[in-house]
Amino acid sequence: VNGKETNTDTVGELLVKFLEFYSYNYDHKFLISISNSEKKTSSSEHIAFPIEDPFDVEHNPGKHMKLHSFQCDLFLNCMKKHLNRIMNGDILKFTMKK
Repeated sequence: VNGKETNTDTVGELLVKFLEFYSYNYDHKFLISISNSEKKTSSSEHIAFPIEDPFDVEHNPGKHMKLHSFQCDLFLNCMKKHLNRIMNGDILKFTMKK
């Protein structure tokens, strides 16, 4: 977290957090970036997952999936379905830290 703490989450926990965030909490107006921790707004409000390419910041690998399109809805529903299966123990067995 901000370079101050060591992440001790398991791979399973990180997967669950990833699916929860991008299925339910992600605000599509913000750019997804692995090279910058500050929030940047996307240049397009119609792209479901605007992604900053770490090698070419002008390139957006997510530009073809439009918000509220059939593909976007299918993708989100698939993530939610698999998140529910993980949480119900249907796919992976792991323990969450308390």
